[in-house]
Amino acid sequence: MYKRQNGPKPCNKKKQPAHNMTEPHKAIIAIGSNTRQKEHTEKAMALIEQNFMDVKFSSALWTKPIGLDSDMFLNALASFATAHDSDRTTRTLKEIEEECGSTKALRKEGVVCMDLDLLMFDGERLHGDDWERPYIKVLLDELGLEK
Repeated sequence: MYKRQNGPKPCNKKKQPAHNMTEPHKAIIAIGSNTRQKEHTEKAMALIEQNFMDVKFSSALWTKPIGLDSDMFLNALASFATAHDSDRTTRTLKEIEEECGSTKALRKEGVVCMDLDLLMFDGERLHGDDWERPYIKVLLDELGLEK
């Protein structure tokens, strides 16, 4: 179902908070692309590092599309900290998707330049079905995160 990709290496750069905060929010996201996969994934990872703190990336895995007739997906996970609430974090992720070329029109055609899904925010699991996907479990384990 998946094949390990020798792509972006895990990155453990630390960012300074934009302002003082008592406790940052913790988040886990899924990263996926089925079009110019390496290029879009690398761009998204750079933008994630620019927008969030304490970012850690998993390795990237090639997976077959689920519920879509398309090229293979390149998938990865990221964990990070943020001063923003879940709504603002989700808006930032959608802005990153758009910067990578994603549009609703392309998605309707099965073209996913970049898909960033918030899987967990402050311990609350989101996108329940994604947690059951084998590659998500493998990558969570790689990052030493909750499965």
